[in-house]
Order: sequence, then structure tokens, then C-alpha cells
Amino acid sequence: MISAWPKAASSSSFGQGDVVILKVITPPEDFQKLLSQVRVEDKKAGITKADLKSAIAKVRRRAK
Repeated sequence: MISAWPKAASSSSFGQGDVVILKVITPPEDFQKLLSQVRVEDKKAGITKADLKSAIAKVRRRAK
């Protein structure tokens, strides 16, 4: 399968009935630098992967 999506892009889709709209979402150029900074700050604050998983699950439960 050949993909037309840019290598670092993701996609989002919205639909209603038989209409589907797709949108390419491209991260900013300095995304990796920003991500590295966030990871450093998380480490300083003592935030673990388990903390993140728990926070995501909590928010998703509220969204339903």
C-alpha cells in the first residue's frame, strides 16, 4: 500500500452519514525538541508512565 501522507504526519477524520472529511495533521518542525523538554520536566517532577496512563484513562472516562 502506498501512502500519500507525509512521513511525520498523522490524520484526523470526521464523519456524518455518508460524508467523511479527512485532515492531515503535521507536527511543528521543532516537535522533537519540545518533546525532549517535556520529558526532562516530567522526569524532574517525578511523573511516571503509569501516572500518564492513569491521567489519560481518567480523562477518557469523563469524555464518554
